[in-house]
Amino acid sequence: MTTERSVSVYFNGVRSTSPVVRYETHAAFGKHSVNVLDLRTGSARIAFPEWTPVVVDLRVGATMDRWYGYVHHYGEVDDTRASDVSNQNTRYTLIGTSLPLNEQRTRSWKNMTRSGVVREVARAHKFRTMVQRDGEILPFIAQAGNSDMALLQQMADESGYRLWVDGSTLRFIDPDTLLTGVRTLDIRSFNKGGGPGTPDGIISWSTKAGSMVPRATGSAGAQSVYGLDRRTGTVVGAAVDQTPSGLPSLTKIDTNSVVTGTGQAVSRASANSKKARAWVTAKAIVVCSPGVKPGDVIEVAGDRIKPYERGLWLVTGVSHRVLNDGSAAGFEYLTTLDLERDGIYSPSFNAAFRTINTRDLVAARIRDGYRWEAEVMEDVRVG
Repeated sequence: MTTERSVSVYFNGVRSTSPVVRYETHAAFGKHSVNVLDLRTGSARIAFPEWTPVVVDLRVGATMDRWYGYVHHYGEVDDTRASDVSNQNTRYTLIGTSLPLNEQRTRSWKNMTRSGVVREVARAHKFRTMVQRDGEILPFIAQAGNSDMALLQQMADESGYRLWVDGSTLRFIDPDTLLTGVRTLDIRSFNKGGGPGTPDGIISWSTKAGSMVPRATGSAGAQSVYGLDRRTGTVVGAAVDQTPSGLPSLTKIDTNSVVTGTGQAVSRASANSKKARAWVTAKAIVVCSPGVKPGDVIEVAGDRIKPYERGLWLVTGVSHRVLNDGSAAGFEYLTTLDLERDGIYSPSFNAAFRTINTRDLVAARIRDGYRWEAEVMEDVRVG
């Protein structure tokens, strides 16, 4: 039995009657969600201008994923399969609800944590926030003519946190919260070679382990920042605390940032350690999976997956590619997942975070006629 698949597009709240020929969507930590949409508009082209609010519903059987965003730009695309102008396409490039974060500003904050700045910026753009507090209070933070998105990503880089926007919710989370703890049952499983009666959800699988991956018998080394005391000429250092899961960490980092004390140095070393937690990365092409998003945890299983590659993985990026192939199902649909985890044989994930990181589908609504905002303006505290 073929599972029905469909893509529905709404511009300014009105459903488009033009057939969808192609739809691709890409989402990842620290980046805008970007979509490419081809509509069969023919000679009667209706062009929707920049900043037009867009909703895309991607449905597979009873599962539907709703995407909110804006028109960024559009253009005409020749379809080599078409024999006349009535079968020509209009291609829209769409950006997610994070598009307003591209606005450039000059401003500053005093005696604030990075998480406090992230929360303030996100709330100004009417996002629902899921922000985890970082402990370092900075005497001065400047935004010197760069975009809000660049500022938020800077805060994430300096703290080692993960930043991403999913619909009406902006998340700023310590990766230790994602990568430590115990397993829950609320995890989707993908198989390759699962045996009779178990369909293969994984079409293609590849992994990459860097040269600095700590092995099970390797020695643990604390990450440190070293500097020179200009008054005494003494070399000073600050080591990061051991990771909560007790896993090894890198023994060397580079930083271009100037620190003014041991506390800042420890914080900087900790941030770099957090950013380096992804010891192993993988890429999987799977059968249509509209419900998977960055920040999810999935399970990989099956006889055609190496034993030490099975188990839990954190999703860091998702791409959906949907083509109207004229089949009975309506669309050819594949999903590509970028994955990571913090160990080869014993990765672990946080059950408590899985509870609060549910995509509880807090809907977005239009504000001032053209801007998306969260219907529920709440601040979900993490950690």
